[in-house]
Amino acid sequence: MERERAYLDHNATSAVKPEVAQAVARALVELPGNPSSIHREGRTARAAIEAARARVAGLVGA
Repeated sequence: MERERAYLDHNATSAVKPEVAQAVARALVELPGNPSSIHREGRTARAAIEAARARVAGLVGA
């Protein structure tokens, strides 16, 4: 009988849910700009980050 392994090295990396991986992959394709840049692609990427931060803040009541 094989025992299930417990992964305890989450400091280095952790598995993500498939929907998280899909969202990251989509962002890498759709938001190629550097969010620290002032060109259109950078501003678009920055806006996406700020929208995500606001959403997370709302979810945790911050």
